[in-house]
Amino acid sequence: MTTPTDHDDQMIAILDHPEDEYYEITSGDDRVGMLVYHVIGSKLTITHTWIAESHRGQGLAALLIRHALDDIRTKNVAVANYCPIVGSYIEKNPEYGDLLDNAGRP
Repeated sequence: MTTPTDHDDQMIAILDHPEDEYYEITSGDDRVGMLVYHVIGSKLTITHTWIAESHRGQGLAALLIRHALDDIRTKNVAVANYCPIVGSYIEKNPEYGDLLDNAGRP
């Protein structure tokens, strides 16, 4: 799933790489962030989120996380979250809380 969007005059795209278990956010031709996960059975475990230092503070982590959670919702899997950035995002956006299994932990 790719989502191109204009973000402060940057061409941003978000792509899921299910074979390698990560979502990638790019600005132009450059990878500027990732959300890494692992799938075991019907559970998806989010392990960490990374945004390049040069692109921090631009809202890209929130954009990446929102896209990933929206995409994960369509897959009908439970989510275990180990990433504090994603945890903070879900606390601020409780509409994603229903995705979490056992308070977010396996």
